[in-house]
Amino acid sequence: MTERLDYDALAQDINLEDITSCERNANILRKIRDGDTNWSQQLFIMNEDDEDEILDGDFVFAEGDDLGWLGYFVGKSEVIKYLHINYIGGDNYFFDGMSQNRSIEELEISYSDIGDDSWITLCRSFLGNNHNLSRLEFQGIVIGHEGAQNLASALGRMNNHSLKHLSMEGNEIGDEGLAEIATALQSEAHSLETLSLYGINFGDDGAMALAEGLRGNRCLKELSFDVETAGITTIGWSAFSGLLCDTSTIKSTYLSNHTLTRLGNYQNKGTPQRIRTHLSINKYRDRDAAICKILRSHPDLDMEPFFKLNMKFLPAVMCWVDRVERKGMESTRSSQSRKLSALYKFVRGMPDLTTIGYWEGRVIDIEAKKRMLDDEEAVAWERLGGRPIDDASKRKRMRHE
Repeated sequence: MTERLDYDALAQDINLEDITSCERNANILRKIRDGDTNWSQQLFIMNEDDEDEILDGDFVFAEGDDLGWLGYFVGKSEVIKYLHINYIGGDNYFFDGMSQNRSIEELEISYSDIGDDSWITLCRSFLGNNHNLSRLEFQGIVIGHEGAQNLASALGRMNNHSLKHLSMEGNEIGDEGLAEIATALQSEAHSLETLSLYGINFGDDGAMALAEGLRGNRCLKELSFDVETAGITTIGWSAFSGLLCDTSTIKSTYLSNHTLTRLGNYQNKGTPQRIRTHLSINKYRDRDAAICKILRSHPDLDMEPFFKLNMKFLPAVMCWVDRVERKGMESTRSSQSRKLSALYKFVRGMPDLTTIGYWEGRVIDIEAKKRMLDDEEAVAWERLGGRPIDDASKRKRMRHE
């Protein structure tokens, strides 16, 4: 790179036509610098070789320090919302200035050769400090392991929860790089809802890394990729299945991922049926999805761990079954069978408690009948003019008199 200019000092009285390669670029810089309210708030940076795609209002990268000055004014801007970069070659001063921006909400970088220094600046300064960024897209660029480390680190440190969508379509990232991104998904510092990996053949190793990274994640709803070209076999799909519904124990099923609703193509086309079923269940509330998976995966529900709660847990089990039936996740016949099975296991597992409960119920019934008879007797004596006074009561009354 050429020696960095002192943009702050020069910007005071610079002539924009003197620092840009064409009038088009000078006009764009002027609108950004002046905060033109009539401007669309969208900035497209195009390569001059892409003549067929260049539109009026696009900033065309040619020669000179156009990009350096553009980065400086973008960094100062408070009105730019959308930035699309279609070509930037190698390290330059654009990202030094641009990374100071805090107003950009959507950033898309396509088919650019971003140098190592520029990438580090982008990840550490821009991603780490922009609290308005909601969408980030990289397409057709070389990221690699080290670049993925920087990106993952930035995602792990983002504590503003503004970034919702991340697209890595068609990038050269490698297995190790994808593993870095997958690890970052475990962080509670971000709130990503969608991750797109179209055009990346990550195979079974990548699938297992992603499945592991999504354990405990409660934010990501869509993990998009091309099922046909991702290179996943039954091994990789098994890892995703275990993520969505771990059937090893009831607790493991409860702690499975109940957030993902898309895994693969649009409408989950091409995704194995068992996984599509889990994804469909995840469209319900987190707790309802967990209950449904528990009942579906453990049809012969073991009640013994709940015996220590005596009969207190039984109503909860009945409520679970009713809730699943009401939502159409299970037939009435199946839910009734589960209820009878649960009752039978409680009675068989706690016969003493069941017997005690029976006699306690009988005592309560008898006491209730006794109270009713006493009430009826009192009413009858009242109609007869009062209850007769016995000899002891007469002597007691005479003493008082």
